[in-house]
Amino acid sequence: MEYNKEEKQTRNTSVKQAKMDIEQAASQAVTVISAAAGEAAKVVAEAAAVSVKVLSIKNADDHDLLIELKTRMESLRTDIKDLKDGTSLQIADHEKRIFSLETGKSKTTVMLTATVIIGGVLVSMLIFHLFGIGV
Repeated sequence: MEYNKEEKQTRNTSVKQAKMDIEQAASQAVTVISAAAGEAAKVVAEAAAVSVKVLSIKNADDHDLLIELKTRMESLRTDIKDLKDGTSLQIADHEKRIFSLETGKSKTTVMLTATVIIGGVLVSMLIFHLFGIGV
């Protein structure tokens, strides 16, 4: 199929116009895509900032909780140690007091026994001396 000069020129003009339209559409597409990418980058950055805040707050809360638990555990250890030491001291004190009471009771028993024996001997001597009777 052969075109005459005027048809070729019209066709060339149409092709040139189509190329220009395509270039213009591509340019507009690039502009729209760039704007959308910029907006998407902003949205992603904002979401990341919010995520960082949430994680920071959560991590800070976790960190604070761990510090509080550690402090309480150390306090409990100290209390248990003090209780254990205090209990040991009380037991030692009770042992001393019980030993002292037992020793006192033993001394009292010995002294009472000695007193009864001596009293018996004295009473026997008195009876013998007064009545001349041997016991």
